[in-house]
Amino acid sequence: MSETALADQAAAPSTSEPGAVTPNQRRELREALKAAGVFERDPWRAWRKLVVLLVGVTALLVAALSSPHPAGLALLLPAAVLLTAAAMLGHEGAHKSMASSARHNAWMLHITFPFMSGLGAHHWKWKHNQLHHPHPNVPGVDFDLQMWPMASYPAQAAGAGPVRRLFVQHLQMWLFWPLTALLPYAMRLNSIRILLRKARADGVDRAVLLDGGCLLCHYTLWLVVPAQFVGLLPALGFYVLLWSMVGVLLSMVFAPAHMGMPVQPDHGDDWLAQLETTRNLLLPRWLSALFIGLDRQVEHHLFPGVSHFQLGQAAVITRQWAQRHKLPYHEVGYWHGLVDATLELGRVGRAVGAASSPQARPTGLGDVPTVGA
Repeated sequence: MSETALADQAAAPSTSEPGAVTPNQRRELREALKAAGVFERDPWRAWRKLVVLLVGVTALLVAALSSPHPAGLALLLPAAVLLTAAAMLGHEGAHKSMASSARHNAWMLHITFPFMSGLGAHHWKWKHNQLHHPHPNVPGVDFDLQMWPMASYPAQAAGAGPVRRLFVQHLQMWLFWPLTALLPYAMRLNSIRILLRKARADGVDRAVLLDGGCLLCHYTLWLVVPAQFVGLLPALGFYVLLWSMVGVLLSMVFAPAHMGMPVQPDHGDDWLAQLETTRNLLLPRWLSALFIGLDRQVEHHLFPGVSHFQLGQAAVITRQWAQRHKLPYHEVGYWHGLVDATLELGRVGRAVGAASSPQARPTGLGDVPTVGA
């Protein structure tokens, strides 16, 4: 079936006022997506993709480490690209969008996140599934807005000291991308903290043991075993170099989807909130395959249970549906998204500087939506 035909399945005249997502409109979109087979899942296709990616990672790492020339380390960059894509298949497992089987989803989640990447399953589901997805870009709720020492919106720096305010005003736009290299280590520390908090609150159950065991295996695989052959410092240096690249690449996947979009309080229409604060990234097909569906953020946020293999098809239908009903639907070129995410930090810095001037009026959460809107 052609993309045009798929889009036409959602065709129906809109009789509602623009801006509201009515129950009938929601039902219409769900039925159109269901008729197109968007909710179908193929777990074995995801497993095959993981195997291909990991074979590529292994081959590149072996070639980099066995190269007699320092230039061989350049192979770490394509290895990090494939490793980032492989890791984000755990995102599918966390949303249970990989398979109808809970076992398939759980295995994918734990193999790719805590075991391979050192990212705790409990931490990810808490910060991403529970806080970010229902409340994207909501101050005080969406954990992704917490980027200390940076500020995601002006009010976030309101109680900051003079040093941090100066950093936000003058440096955060320039240092954001270099600092994203630290993302994996911040997430690893938070993973351990959240897991210990979970164990203290609810006891040590099977899920805690599985998550903790996979995290322990991660450090054994990446640090303890290599240290036996090359020494601790070379093993640690290799680990830091590779995963710092992954941190930057992960940020290049996630940041353009939300940074630069409105930061605003929760409101009563959950679908409208998703449409207002997310945007798709227009990518060539080969690059889209490495984003594991995260270039289709609008559809992913509306239907997080849809497999990334189906999100391109879902986007065709959802875009037409939103246009007919005069609902927000944002998509930009990838380079535009990266630049806008960077400039957003500059806009926040200028807003913080303006609020700090003697002539500035007091600002609060009510000023938040103006940034990135």
